[in-house]
Amino acid sequence: MNRKLTAAAAAVMLTACIVLDSRFTLETTEYNARFDDLPPEFDGFRIAVLSDLHGMSFGKDNSRLVRAVSDAKPDMIAILGDMITYPSDLPAFESLLDGIEGIAPIYCINGNHEWAAHCVDKVRELALSHGAHFLSNSYEPLYCGSSRIIVCGAEDKNGRADMETPPELAARLRGEYPDDFVLWLYHRNDTLTGFPGLPVDLVLSGHAHGGIVRLPFIGGLLDVHRRLGAEYEKGVYEEGSTVMIVSRGLGNSIVVPRFLNRPELVCVTLSIDSKTSD
Repeated sequence: MNRKLTAAAAAVMLTACIVLDSRFTLETTEYNARFDDLPPEFDGFRIAVLSDLHGMSFGKDNSRLVRAVSDAKPDMIAILGDMITYPSDLPAFESLLDGIEGIAPIYCINGNHEWAAHCVDKVRELALSHGAHFLSNSYEPLYCGSSRIIVCGAEDKNGRADMETPPELAARLRGEYPDDFVLWLYHRNDTLTGFPGLPVDLVLSGHAHGGIVRLPFIGGLLDVHRRLGAEYEKGVYEEGSTVMIVSRGLGNSIVVPRFLNRPELVCVTLSIDSKTSD
């Protein structure tokens, strides 16, 4: 009996340690995204990706997260939405913006929770007050030397019913910039399945929280609605000429805790695919 109790206690302690590790131990994941049509001066360009903070704080004033972003030495910071779950989470987002302002240009979009919490205007105001570019179904050129790419932020479908859809936004963009490299920022991880053939080069997304519960050799178990069968929950996916990179995110918004799924800062390095560009 004592052995059974000891084993049970050990299992509970181990589970608790894993849950705490999956909540507070921040890690950085590096991806190298190669393209044959990348402008030459963007070869080696680094993007730090922040998604799904959901009001979490990593140290006082998010100091550990700020340090991780600074240590990544990014040329651009992409904030992919769901930085809050409730209005009470706004101070954690503000402290993060306080810390990362000045590290690199910041590009920010909404996720589904900014709309659900009725905080779209407040999040936008916070971002703009810290010098960020706030993209709401809008796009703008980003220059590196004499080269440029187009950064586009697509709105979440939790927004107003009269907003442009991603295909409509992409068509408008391509009407103005038919041949440019397009970096597409979109909170949800369904671009490749929901909008197949979208004429963009690189998609950065979050939303899936890495499948929330991750198991060895299996991967993520749950989608964000707590249903079995997570898809496109983390990492790199390719469809035609489009590459999509999905962040596991930083926080959580449901009762089920993250498990074997540490909070993630993603860093993407753009490079020219020499095999196809020669």
